Amino acid sequence: MIGQEHIENIIEQLSDPMKFMQASRDFIEKQSAFIAYLNSEGFSLLTEEEKDLLWYCTIVIYECMKQNGNIREISIESIEEAEENNYSVLGEKELRYEEIVDLLFNGYGQEDLLAFAEDATMMEEEGFLSPVGRKIVFISLKTIIDAIDNAKSDTEIKNLG
Repeated sequence: MIGQEHIENIIEQLSDPMKFMQASRDFIEKQSAFIAYLNSEGFSLLTEEEKDLLWYCTIVIYECMKQNGNIREISIESIEEAEENNYSVLGEKELRYEEIVDLLFNGYGQEDLLAFAEDATMMEEEGFLSPVGRKIVFISLKTIIDAIDNAKSDTEIKNLG
């Protein structure tokens, strides 16, 4: 599990524009499926500011998880599976943001990374987030955490086998 202190260190490192640009280039080169996911039609409802927030948080999450070990290239199928799992937990009914957060936090292993996603999507702090954008960004960030975490678990299992 990635801790709060580690996340804060990565955020501090990425506050340097050159380091953020390098981390972004590294992500683009190594994770093409995430680029396809983040540019997919499902994000057309987001404003440019919401897309920028999603991109920034994705880079922070990726860098946090990369510091904790190598990350193999994630497939679009893995990302779609993680997203589908998250939406299946939420069910078909219309939920308030707080209900979505509660359901997705329930028993979650990467609690501090998910708390980072929640903090990033707080309405008070980020006045540019629409209610719909807020939900999409939060669920998408959890999907990204899950896809990377699942890939690391798969790799660890293969390495043990």
